[in-house]
Amino acid sequence: MPNETSGNSHSVEGQDLAELRGLLLGPEQAQITALRRTLEDPALFAEVVGRVLAEAVRLRSSRDARLQKSLEPIVERAISVSVRRNPSILSDALFPVVGAAVRKAVAAALRSMMESLNQVLEHSLSARAIRWRIEALRTGRSFGEVVLVRSLLFRVEQVFLIHRQTGIVLQHRARDAEVIKDADLISGMLTAIQNFVADSFGGQPEQELETMQVGSFSVWIQSSPRAILAGVVRGTPPDELRTVFQRALEQICLEQAAELDRFDGDATPFQASAGHLDSCLLGHLPPEKHSRARLIWAAAGLLVLGAAIWVRAAYVESRHWNHYLDKLRNEPGFVVTAAGKRTGGYYVSGLRDPLSTDPVTLLAGTGVDRAKVSFRWEPYLSLQPRFVAMRRMEAAKTAMERLAVRFMTDSADLSAGQVDVLEQAAAEIQSMFAAARDVGKTVRLEIVGHADSSGTEARNTKLALERARRVFEALVSSGISPELLSVRGAGSSEPVRRRGDATDKELNRSVSFRLIVESQ
Repeated sequence: MPNETSGNSHSVEGQDLAELRGLLLGPEQAQITALRRTLEDPALFAEVVGRVLAEAVRLRSSRDARLQKSLEPIVERAISVSVRRNPSILSDALFPVVGAAVRKAVAAALRSMMESLNQVLEHSLSARAIRWRIEALRTGRSFGEVVLVRSLLFRVEQVFLIHRQTGIVLQHRARDAEVIKDADLISGMLTAIQNFVADSFGGQPEQELETMQVGSFSVWIQSSPRAILAGVVRGTPPDELRTVFQRALEQICLEQAAELDRFDGDATPFQASAGHLDSCLLGHLPPEKHSRARLIWAAAGLLVLGAAIWVRAAYVESRHWNHYLDKLRNEPGFVVTAAGKRTGGYYVSGLRDPLSTDPVTLLAGTGVDRAKVSFRWEPYLSLQPRFVAMRRMEAAKTAMERLAVRFMTDSADLSAGQVDVLEQAAAEIQSMFAAARDVGKTVRLEIVGHADSSGTEARNTKLALERARRVFEALVSSGISPELLSVRGAGSSEPVRRRGDATDKELNRSVSFRLIVESQ
């Protein structure tokens, strides 16, 4: 028999083996246990499958159609059972879509009737038929449809939107507030009559009340699973009015289905449907009767008024143009050889002195649009005294600004030859001042002294000012008013020539002249 020591050793080895197994396979065993628990627990397994079911269906459907074919019989049976159990669910959901489809089918059936009516009225040339054709082109409707609507006289006075289950007025629109004052009373009456018709005639949807007569009014009713639209109509409305009511009701049910389902007596959310109800307030009043003579006189009056307005506009425009031509002809420096009106505006051509006023500025205040006038000028020299004086002044100015009185090095004394130059220039200066006065300008002659760069700047500035003053004195002694002259010493900072050779230095030892226009 094994001894006690041997038994203890086997026990220790088993414990070690169990610990080793736990270290090596412990996590995998825990995962297997959790997986087994998930597979055996329906709730846990459904939660895991639900996490990946949508993605699995999407992947399977993108690869082939086997999943779709497998689900089709199940979905079809589910829809069939749901419809048999509660048909209103499917009918309520399809109501807005089916209504539009039915309306299209009915419109196709009526199109042939409209076309036949087109043929009957094709050669009608009455004023009313012409207006109808213009309306058909403007609205995109067929001519026959416009004729059918315009041939009947009616007017929708009021429109009610009523909650089908409770009979409460959700929205009410009217042309005149005094026609029917109590909207809730009318709603209750309509609901009671609808219930009476349903109870008396089997309660089938196709047996619902659609029209009833109340005195001189007729009430047109359109119903849906959620709401009722009723319109109070005066006169003889066309059948197309029912289509208008049905379209408005379908749109309201489509846009406010949720509000209709959870309606609790508060009609405030249905103010958004007011626009759809306003589109039902249609109607045409009887046309006013005018005698042919009145129409003829009215047309003649309009023609005379239009002709008078056109004649007046043409007269005013012609007067403005003639005023501008007179202004241009009287302006010095212009010789107008041709002027007139052509398509889209006016034209002017002739001779223009370069010193004359811009002809575009003369348009100001004449009422003539600049964009409508085109010019073509040839240059010429006018003999007007003003222009002759301006050219004489410009010539003298150019001659004076080119003149230079030269001096010896480090000297401000005038040589005999330079004195003769100044005496000859004095006459030109006097002529220049006279020409400036003739053209209304006040000018001043600035005498500018210069020096070469031989000495210091201070010495050069002082020497240049002495040279300018010497020329100033010589001109005054020649008879020129000192008020018209000014002196300035520029020194060597403003050389006449900037090169440094002997010739340039000689030119920089001089006095130059500059004409300053002070005012005009």
